[in-house]
Amino acid sequence: MNEPTQRAFPPLQTAYNSSLEPAQYANPPLSPYGSSPYGGNAPYGSMAAQNSTSPPSSSPSLPNVEYIPPVDGEYLPQTQREFVSPLPQVAPGAYQQFPPPEGYIPSFQPRRGPRVGLIIGIIVLLALLVLSGGGFFVYHQVTCCRTNTTQTTPADTSVPNTTPLFTDDFANNNSNGWAIGSDKGYSSTITNNVMTLTDSNHRVLDIAVPNNNDFTNFTATTTFTLVSADQNDSAGLYLRGNDNFNQGYLIDVYGDNSFDIYKLFSNTNDDAYLVHPTSSSAINSVGQENKLTVTMKGSNIIIQINGTEVENYTDTSQPYASGQIALFAENGNTSSGVKATFSSIVVDPV
Repeated sequence: MNEPTQRAFPPLQTAYNSSLEPAQYANPPLSPYGSSPYGGNAPYGSMAAQNSTSPPSSSPSLPNVEYIPPVDGEYLPQTQREFVSPLPQVAPGAYQQFPPPEGYIPSFQPRRGPRVGLIIGIIVLLALLVLSGGGFFVYHQVTCCRTNTTQTTPADTSVPNTTPLFTDDFANNNSNGWAIGSDKGYSSTITNNVMTLTDSNHRVLDIAVPNNNDFTNFTATTTFTLVSADQNDSAGLYLRGNDNFNQGYLIDVYGDNSFDIYKLFSNTNDDAYLVHPTSSSAINSVGQENKLTVTMKGSNIIIQINGTEVENYTDTSQPYASGQIALFAENGNTSSGVKATFSSIVVDPV
């Protein structure tokens, strides 16, 4: 591998014409439950039997029974909801008020035994009817509310905003305006739905994402193939670069199935590996497609290759906060040239 001091990066291309060339660089070294929703003392209903203060005459009357139906939203306290099955349903109209007969005057005559028994029987029957009707209604209210309290909070199925910050599959040739071009020893072209980068000058050929956008926190994914390369040739992503592309992070994937993180400084003497070239079985060989995904969030750098996380690194020394993104191919000192094809790039927000 070459020494870091050999990397140099000229200014970034902003457009291509016959007088401007793509930038080349010197070769580098290689719960859902809270408080109860029900009022603790919420009344459900009541039954009151009003009897005459004086014994009835020979014409007894029914007691005055008042039924107060429940108010929507009012329930029994939690400790009273111990129901296993509903009480029998009462036919409509089974409980109502029974006022004393018109003109009734209480007397102090002794109650006759049979009539007292009849009155008691009617009172008990009415009480049972009222309670059974109320019990049926309470059961349904409790069944409803107990079901609600045992339901789990539905999962958040809303789709987050994943509109890409930038995307290109090169299907429309160069509709996004990449600064492509060719000259002696290098070329960058977009044809047949791919961008092709070649270099035989032992330099780095990078092509920046159009529009000179600065990206802060993001995930960049590119699908590419090293068509021809040796152990010192590479391709990959150039991230958080400045306008001159002489600082930022290079994520290399080499022809010998290894990767690295290389940090560039405006002073090339400070250039250094953050992660030295590391072999990985996740990398496909030369001639096969690889999918490289890099997430930049603050000072953290996460690298995935073909769906496998191969590195999680935090830059603790003057990390770059934002910058441009570029695709690149690099020709090392030991081969006659490198060729890489890129079929897509997507930049998503983080």
